[in-house]
Amino acid sequence: MYFDVPKSASTTIRKAFFDDRSSASLRNPRKGVESYLKFSFVRNPWDRMVSNWKMFTTQSARIEQLRSMTLKDLSRFEDFVDFAVANANHHWQPQVMFLPETLDFIGKLECFDEDMNRLLSLLGKDPVDLKKRNSTRRDRYQEYYTPRSIEAVSDYYRKDIEMFGYRF
Repeated sequence: MYFDVPKSASTTIRKAFFDDRSSASLRNPRKGVESYLKFSFVRNPWDRMVSNWKMFTTQSARIEQLRSMTLKDLSRFEDFVDFAVANANHHWQPQVMFLPETLDFIGKLECFDEDMNRLLSLLGKDPVDLKKRNSTRRDRYQEYYTPRSIEAVSDYYRKDIEMFGYRF
């Protein structure tokens, strides 16, 4: 049972497990939900914020979506951070909001191939070499931050940072 966290390889995972359907759910499960292996993947919050900024300022559909939320110019990363922490959107909401209290497996985007193959092993499946989809190429995420934006993201994602052991 997959718990989808936006901007954490969700498109790649849906392609691998659910034949690229944008939503997949259990319909009429043959056994109790507790008997399924429950898993998710998470991402470094500071990297995830940069990925959101890139997506919402370079992809035409997302630019329009952002314009529907604000008329502010968010082309500067720090302005986007200020906007994001003040305005909820599922793409950048804290990852813990998407997850149940207990999961059997939590993978990290930073070691995606290794963690995905560990998950496949738990499921009794052979390892694979997955093609990443929707990947935003960029420099190291640290290069986008000022001390103020580091702190803003730290405060906003405090529970993610604590739960998943992330550091800037």
